Amino acid sequence: MAQVTGFDYLKAFDQAAEEILEEVLGESAVKGAPVAQFGSAILLQPINVNVGIAGALAGYVRLGMDLATAKAVAGVMLGEEVTELEEMSLSALSELGNMIAGSARSHLNEGGQVSDITPPSILFGEGAKEIWYNLRTVSIPLQLSMGTVFLAVGVRPSTVRPS
Repeated sequence: MAQVTGFDYLKAFDQAAEEILEEVLGESAVKGAPVAQFGSAILLQPINVNVGIAGALAGYVRLGMDLATAKAVAGVMLGEEVTELEEMSLSALSELGNMIAGSARSHLNEGGQVSDITPPSILFGEGAKEIWYNLRTVSIPLQLSMGTVFLAVGVRPSTVRPS
């Protein structure tokens, strides 16, 4: 089985995001220019769905968006207008992050990088910053009719191997 290397990590997450967004939201995202960072503070979007990656790969994936986009995305997922983010709409956004990370995990596992994902968490971060230490992070803007979703990926080979 071929090993997934370098930018293939990013490709697995990018491919998963494109597939899941089209499947769940019914439209193809237009990909913007990726922005790479290493060891610096990453500006959070107002709404952020974080999922951890553990196993052969370690790191994080995040979907960030503004409030209007989050409401629109949750509304499509729930099949109803969302006027404020509450338990059901936040659950829908968490599930979107979970689906994208799970699909990427499947792509990575097929490439020999057996990893797992953690349950999603949501961070509200207007103006907040986060640091993913020792991770090269790439953020890709994915433009949808309802707004832009920023896919941030920071993964590396794990130093801890499952026994």
